[in-house]
Amino acid sequence: MASTCIADGPVHKKTEVFKYESLDVFKEPRCLVAYDQDGNLQIQDDVLSEIKQIHLPLSVVTIAGPFRTGKSYLLNRLAGVKKGFKLGSTIKAETKGVWVWCRSHPIKDNQILLLMDTEGLGDIEKGDRNNDNHIFALAILLSNALIYNISGTFTAENVDKLAFVTEVSKLLKVPEGKHGLDMRSLALFSPLFILTLRDFTLELMLDEREITSDEYLEDFCLSLQPENNEKARMMNQTRHCLKTYFSKRKCFTFAPPGGPKILQKLEEFQDESLDQDFVEESKKFVDFVFKKTPHKEIENGQPINGERFAVLVRVYVQAIRTGKIPDAGDALKIVAEQENKKALQKCVEMYVASMTSSLTFPIPEKKLLSEANLKCGWEAITFFRSNSICDTEHSYLKKAHELIMSEYETIISKDEELSMQKSQKSLKELHAVIQKGNTLDRSTNGYDSYKKGIDTLKAKYDKLTGLGCKKNDALVIFINEQWTEAEKILRAEGVKTKKDAEEQLNRCIKEKDQELRKLQQEIDNNFWNRIARSWPWNVRMS
Repeated sequence: MASTCIADGPVHKKTEVFKYESLDVFKEPRCLVAYDQDGNLQIQDDVLSEIKQIHLPLSVVTIAGPFRTGKSYLLNRLAGVKKGFKLGSTIKAETKGVWVWCRSHPIKDNQILLLMDTEGLGDIEKGDRNNDNHIFALAILLSNALIYNISGTFTAENVDKLAFVTEVSKLLKVPEGKHGLDMRSLALFSPLFILTLRDFTLELMLDEREITSDEYLEDFCLSLQPENNEKARMMNQTRHCLKTYFSKRKCFTFAPPGGPKILQKLEEFQDESLDQDFVEESKKFVDFVFKKTPHKEIENGQPINGERFAVLVRVYVQAIRTGKIPDAGDALKIVAEQENKKALQKCVEMYVASMTSSLTFPIPEKKLLSEANLKCGWEAITFFRSNSICDTEHSYLKKAHELIMSEYETIISKDEELSMQKSQKSLKELHAVIQKGNTLDRSTNGYDSYKKGIDTLKAKYDKLTGLGCKKNDALVIFINEQWTEAEKILRAEGVKTKKDAEEQLNRCIKEKDQELRKLQQEIDNNFWNRIARSWPWNVRMS
């Protein structure tokens, strides 16, 4: 797999991230993963909870490599400080576990630079080689860019300095696709690999021509060699693992910064006192990391933010603690499940809020309600699609559809209830006014007078606005309720009159009922037909 070399690109405007800079993890390096009494990895919950609060994309830059090779110095360069991560001047390793430090990204807007320092590999005080493998596995899984720092020249005979990559590859599980590794899952944790060679004194020459640091890495260090013996085979296996798990690679060669006194207190010296080749390469290194470290994305361009990073940390550390192989596919599923649940909740909340704010209740006619439903439903589903992750079976999309329709039915029910209440209240008030004028009093007036009063009430009622979709329903119910009163008047006046009036009232009720049913059917048919034609899930979920 060929290395991908990237040319210089545009520099983004810096944006200060004041919202998060009060967090302790922004003020100084904090321990994220330590060891418990039994030597198992243990998350520092207070630090992870602070990172979890960060909702901006994270650019996670991690450094690893043998202890006492100056890893922390390079991270401090990236942080723009002389002192931050601890540097040591003795043979004892300073960093234990995994330490993190959040900074506002120097050149990329709305992005956080998360620097991660890992304990040195090969520290004899640890005893257990698995500690190295576990720490390095975490570094690979969590990083956007992984800096591997070693001291001295990198000759073909020294490929074994990276031999542990072969061992670590056995601790990482990536789902298989039709043609080998599932590249989507591999991309979830495969970082940009940056090899930093410290105290490099060789001339960059190959076959009597000058070469770049990248060519030195690709054409010399990682070039497969004849497998004449077991050691050669193991070296090729290491090269193959590097190319498989790190498709994007970069190399920097640093000259010695100075003599022994400078090396012992490197952080105390200004650049003017250091070897200028070292200073120049350091600047190139920092510039490259800032500009070229890619986003780590899950799907649909969704970047890893603090909350998603926290999920990955917990999933991977828990797998290592329980003796399981960290599975990028499982981690992806867990992140996706949590993100889809949040997107689903926000989608429904967005729909309800949009419907409530765009309508005045009670709604004059159901056509307006169905049109608002189509608009707000489309917007909510579009939001969900943009924020859902790996919903390949559309299970969450279908759930979003169901919940939106349920909310729509609830809105309809509440609107109808409010409309009925207002309509009945208006009828009651009109009835009281007409009764006060004795128009509907059967003791002083006959049926003709009573009917005239009803007609007057209907006429006044028809002119009322803002009563909603149940206005006609309420009138039909009211007229039905008045039948008892009309029947008493008719009985007092005689059967023939009663029969005529009864036929007239029944005809009125029937006509109103038919008119209402027809209107309701037209509205419902129009609503469901427009859903079938317009809503996105019916087109794309088959």
